[in-house]
Amino acid sequence: MASRLSCRRSTIGPRHSLLLRPSEEVPTELRGLPEDLSRRIAAATSESELRDVAGEVVEEALLLLDHRGLIKDLDKIWPTTRACKQLGTSEVLTLTSAIKMSLASTLRDTAQRGAMPRRKVLALFNFLAELCWANYMCPSEHAIQKAMHCLLDTAWALTECGNSEPAGWYVESCAYFLARVGEIIMLNPLEVFNVLDPLSARLASLARQLPRRTKSFVWLLLRRREMMW
Repeated sequence: MASRLSCRRSTIGPRHSLLLRPSEEVPTELRGLPEDLSRRIAAATSESELRDVAGEVVEEALLLLDHRGLIKDLDKIWPTTRACKQLGTSEVLTLTSAIKMSLASTLRDTAQRGAMPRRKVLALFNFLAELCWANYMCPSEHAIQKAMHCLLDTAWALTECGNSEPAGWYVESCAYFLARVGEIIMLNPLEVFNVLDPLSARLASLARQLPRRTKSFVWLLLRRREMMW
């Protein structure tokens, strides 16, 4: 098995060196990036172009439930991408940081408006998990934490109103994400204390009032936590 740590990234922060499981090749039939989008990503040289293609990558991800093909295509194209300076600041914008900004905006909208269908909410968090495993981002990033807490606030409010359907979607998606990336978070005891355990406790509390399907998502997370993944 090979570690994705060998794939260079343009961000600074904690990086894991866990081996991928399973180790088999990504099935060729899995959908990845459209060819036109891949070409435009490689050709993007300005801030507006990078932001545009990053937004399209996120939109494409929301249409999929298995993102391994998309991540594989990103890994291939990443070395050919170019960074640029953001207008009005001296900060460097890369494809990685542009995708993170687009995801942060999508997470914010999901938490505030709460109008995204269940399938897309799950797709969003599965994409986030794949990006974390591929070392594009860290599962304890502030934007992810804030969005999950906002989603759980919304889930609690909906549950109090007797509206368990969308509330369950948010709890399931957050539990699924933590179950996927918990092994990475466990590498840092501080992140376990500040991120994993508080969110797990909130999920367990909310799940008591939600349908059995939602309880199973949370049970899986708590079981993995107990077994240390």
